Formats: sequence, C-alpha cells, structure tokens
Amino acid sequence: MMHFEELDEDTRRWMLDEFDAEQNQTHHFEPTELNSSGLAVFPDLMRQAIERGSIASLAASLSDASYWKPTRTYYRQGKHITQRIDSIIAAQELAHSEFTTWYTRGVARKLMEEGMTRCQVYRADPAVPPKCECTSLEENTVSLDEIYNGHRAKYFPVANPEAFSIPSSPFCHHTIRRLKV
Repeated sequence: MMHFEELDEDTRRWMLDEFDAEQNQTHHFEPTELNSSGLAVFPDLMRQAIERGSIASLAASLSDASYWKPTRTYYRQGKHITQRIDSIIAAQELAHSEFTTWYTRGVARKLMEEGMTRCQVYRADPAVPPKCECTSLEENTVSLDEIYNGHRAKYFPVANPEAFSIPSSPFCHHTIRRLKV
C-alpha cells in the first residue's frame, strides 16, 4: 500500500484544485480503456477518492465491468497484441496511476505555495523487483517546477517517453516529499 506522507486535508484540497483545473480544460486526459459509461463517471469517482478516499476505494468504485472497453491493443516487439480487459485489474492499475499522479501534483503545488523550490523523490511502496526509471532518482533532490511541469509529460497530450515525470509510468511506486530540514 502506498505511503503518502502528506495526505491530509490541505494536500487533498490542492489535489482537487489541480484535478478540477485539468478537467476544465478543453483537452483533458481521459483514460483510453474506459468506455463512454466509464468516462462519464470517472471525474466524479476521482473527485470522491481525492476528497476522502484512497487508491483502494477508487479501484473498488472503478471495478464495474460496464465501465470498461472489452479489449485493449498494445505493441510489443513490433507486434499488435489484443488482450481482454479484466475490469478488476484495470481498475487497480488506473486507480494507482491516477491517485498517485494527483497526489504528486497536489504536493508539488502545496510545497510551491509554501515557497519551497525543491523536493525529494521517494519510494512510497516497495516494489519487488524495483520498477521504472524513478529508481535512479530515489532520495534525490529535484526542482518542484520540474515535478509540476512534468505532470503527465510522458503520455499526454502526446507520447514523449524521454520526458521527466513523477510518477513515470503506471504502477510507479514513487512520489515526492518535502525536504527534511
């Protein structure tokens, strides 16, 4: 279970403010594996999780099979692969990715508003084996501007695998913390 060091009412307020700002943009992120029913309920379910929930509560609310497309297609080693979507697993993946994304964005904004300019990347949950390129950044100090501006930079609005972003991928176990004084 992810350990979010600053998940309090103030951080949740910043998370919600940032989420709503993105939702109010003409071109905002929409999970590609959700169908029209899922896309219709996703913003409200995300808001509920931000306001008073968790990754687990968001995953539970998204697990309804009627919210998901039946299959997903991806590329691996130059081949198109089509796979059936398991709504439980897909809900867990999306909940983990989205809640961590909004937590990181909210903490970055909170710390910036407090006048801070730097933060530390940390592993909020053990991963065995360690995953994603964030592993090389663990315990490193980074600019809050980089964190804030790197929001979804790897995959939205266009794919940019070279971009800097925390979390860096779905199921990334990294987020940020305030620098210890």
